[in-house]
Amino acid sequence: MERLAEPIFFIGVPRSGTTVVFESFARHEMLGWPSNYSRKYPSLPQLGIMLRLTSNKFINLSGQKKQYSHVMLANKILPKPAEAYPFWNHYTGTDFSRSYLLNQIATTECMQRTQKAVNTLLFWEGKNIFSAKLTGPSRIQFLKSIFPDAKFIHIVRDGRAVVHSMLNSSAWSSSNFLDQPWWKGGLTEKDISKWNSSNTNPAVLAAIQWNRIIEISLQESADCSNDSYQEIKYEDFIKAPYDTVKKLYKWCNIPTSNRSLDYLSKINMLTNMNEKYKSDMKTENIQLITDIMQTQLSRLGYI
Repeated sequence: MERLAEPIFFIGVPRSGTTVVFESFARHEMLGWPSNYSRKYPSLPQLGIMLRLTSNKFINLSGQKKQYSHVMLANKILPKPAEAYPFWNHYTGTDFSRSYLLNQIATTECMQRTQKAVNTLLFWEGKNIFSAKLTGPSRIQFLKSIFPDAKFIHIVRDGRAVVHSMLNSSAWSSSNFLDQPWWKGGLTEKDISKWNSSNTNPAVLAAIQWNRIIEISLQESADCSNDSYQEIKYEDFIKAPYDTVKKLYKWCNIPTSNRSLDYLSKINMLTNMNEKYKSDMKTENIQLITDIMQTQLSRLGYI
């Protein structure tokens, strides 16, 4: 099997800006990725041909999220980057989407099966380098057991802003993401006890999950070299989006792409929302979640 050339994974807690950063980065003509087709038809990586047909040296018609800018009528059928958890669940043979996968290593069969699927996807997409966005637990150790040369770009954001965004997200509220711990195998008994003692306060659960994901990411990244893991702050991207993407391309040894610049020029929602929680949340609730996340907020320079 042909060895994959340094796959690139964007990771981070949901509502941290991972989508806008990754979609800007993924516009590069050399990059392939799991798409909405991978999500809907995980066992058919051959459908990667849809990206080859719509994004090549002659045309660039990849789809995009509606919230960032006006979308064309064909957006529904155009391939667009997706976390595509059914794809990962299918090929890894794990509950990838709902698990921390702590201290888990892929079997040889899992590694070969997943690498083959990714290679097949890239072949049909007509791309050179695999990239993907995965939110929630970092899963670095597990992913490195499949892709030893993988690079990880961790998008981080002030946890208080993340909690505020989760509480105000219709997607999170409608899916009951904060009625119970969303990912399995990561929270400690102390974490659960703290949440229960708050009368199962959703903000407390969101803060606890943010804290554990950041903490575990730090632990797992300790086994990564400086050229295979780095953290990017949400607000730094918002302040200088194209410069940030160019730096990421350089770090990944990829030439700069004008397609990223073209994409970013069309986005009209690049506003730093890190401070909004201060006016929307009660002071006592802010203090409550700050206390939970204090160590990691301090490490990241947010307090």
